Amino acid sequence: NKDYDTANEYLQQSLVYPENLGEGKLYGTLDNDIYYMLGMTYEKTDFIKAKEYYTLAMRGGNDLSSAVYYNDQPPEMFFYQALAAKALGDTKTAKSKFNRLIYHGLEHMNDHIEIDYFAVSLPDFLIFDTDLDRKNRVDSAFLTSLGYIGIGDTKNAEKYILAGLNDDVSHQGLIGLAKLIERD
Repeated sequence: NKDYDTANEYLQQSLVYPENLGEGKLYGTLDNDIYYMLGMTYEKTDFIKAKEYYTLAMRGGNDLSSAVYYNDQPPEMFFYQALAAKALGDTKTAKSKFNRLIYHGLEHMNDHIEIDYFAVSLPDFLIFDTDLDRKNRVDSAFLTSLGYIGIGDTKNAEKYILAGLNDDVSHQGLIGLAKLIERD
């Protein structure tokens, strides 16, 4: 129980941006991941609190798209919405969201990506990235893997994790998913 208390304390702290950073929390940041994990910390001790946090983790739209600007919600937050729906017992919504991750990833995996402008609001230094199509394949493999993990299909999840890591061995999301599957 002490581990849950410690996790809860750190997660609560992560919701507050320190003033010394010079910039506050971006408008529209919903922190689905943090709220989902907070729900998990209360699951065994306080069902009402857990439900409150899972409900907060469900916030956000149903549109799934790549993060184009720096203040766009990362698409993997959709995964945490699905996990929260599952934790709340709404398996139909959860399965629908997991399947949308799979469909979106597969549908856009081979898109040709071009940036015909320069903007300071891009989420990465994409202007210097020489292979945007490769980055798109990796991001699509990540989303597809998340969806397959969500529905419990680790075989297909592993297939897309390995495909994504083949293109980018340093993708932190895919590395985390590979370790998750390895433990199971």
